[in-house]
Amino acid sequence: MDKENSTSVTKFYLFDGLSDMDLVDLLSCVRLKQLEPSELLVQENAPSDAFYLIIKGNFEVIKQDIKSKQYFQIATLASGHTVG
Repeated sequence: MDKENSTSVTKFYLFDGLSDMDLVDLLSCVRLKQLEPSELLVQENAPSDAFYLIIKGNFEVIKQDIKSKQYFQIATLASGHTVG
């Protein structure tokens, strides 16, 4: 992870109280994932082995109605929100 994104990550409340050493250890395990608009990050009921922190941008949370098969937005997540 580059220095700019590392600095962005450490500013989130989620990491308040961690020592500098703990942050260094944590960031050594972090991988940056950049998505294109409308790219799927996670899918409802699908197994996941990752935890995502939104550093920049917004994510729409979309749900599909079982009967009509139509999709509708139920939330918008922004910088600082977590997924997974």
